[in-house]
Amino acid sequence: MTEWGNLVLFNNEGAIVWQSFDYPTNTLLVGQRLYEDQKLFSSSSNLWAPGLYFATLKLATGFATYIRGKGQPQMYYQLVPDQTSTTNRGPYYAELQQGGSDGHLKIFYHSNANRWREIVDMVTHDLGECQHPHHCGEYGLCRKSQCSWPIGIDWVRYFGQTQSQNGKRRQQTRLQIPYMGCSRITSFSCPRPFDQKHYLVEVRNVSYFNLIDKDAAFPNISDIDRCREICLLNCSCGAVFFRSNNNVSDGYCYIPSTVLTIREGPIPNHSFASATFFKVQIPYKAANGQVEGTVPDTSPPTSLSRNRRNLKAIITSSCAGALLIFVVTIVTCFVMLRPSCSEDGEDCMKQVPGTLMTFSY
Repeated sequence: MTEWGNLVLFNNEGAIVWQSFDYPTNTLLVGQRLYEDQKLFSSSSNLWAPGLYFATLKLATGFATYIRGKGQPQMYYQLVPDQTSTTNRGPYYAELQQGGSDGHLKIFYHSNANRWREIVDMVTHDLGECQHPHHCGEYGLCRKSQCSWPIGIDWVRYFGQTQSQNGKRRQQTRLQIPYMGCSRITSFSCPRPFDQKHYLVEVRNVSYFNLIDKDAAFPNISDIDRCREICLLNCSCGAVFFRSNNNVSDGYCYIPSTVLTIREGPIPNHSFASATFFKVQIPYKAANGQVEGTVPDTSPPTSLSRNRRNLKAIITSSCAGALLIFVVTIVTCFVMLRPSCSEDGEDCMKQVPGTLMTFSY
């Protein structure tokens, strides 16, 4: 066993035949290297199973961390090393943690006085707390490290925070746990019922952590309209993300199998633009015109909504005034063009149907 924790086996000639540093787990110790295509897995409650997160080193992408799940692993951090720099062989080590559920990548420093001391959480330091995939869970919106639910441009609330049921004797309590994420208020059916509709609602000023990985984009799709169409045609698609350099006809389409934390605003240190669309299911409308299963928006009215109401009032008043002028014009014309009656009233009597005719002698 070396000073830094490397278990080494030698043969009779003193050559190394096996060493633990060649098989990293969730920690890179001082002097330990991560070679290309090797993986550093986070810890797990099952000692014999890899954790939810892993880090790997590839020549094309550099050092990157991913979260595993349904379908393709999703990258949430990337570090391209400087080929001209030299390695600092000081008393440091790196650890990929699954503490809580966020997959933090931390650097520690060892000293005789303080022993191991945390230096930096690399993902949080470079990209912010909202870059961690499970910080707000599935479909959760991360805003300044706080969790909420996404709201579309139609201001209809389609999601609510997922609640956990905890039973204590006979009393039931409901706990809201941020990293458990959000779920749809209106259930999402797949395949879609014939009498209901799936459509995409846009959520603006948000981005998705996996957009930093161009290799994760849907192949051969570079147009935003085609990207949306692919999601609508795929019943299991719950959301679609589009990355571009402000050109919606030349970008990258992302359709993740599992949609995790969405973050408000752009991703730090990245200059691309993005668009986000969630698929929702619209059932029959209720008697009051509100979509069943949704919650009315209680946010204060925006200037746009106030302008729309003012415009409706102006249009209604104008139509009522025009109708009144039209009625007055018709009545006036009828009075002016009506034949006049003689003084004795005979001509007027002739105009009344069913009256007896009079004859003069």
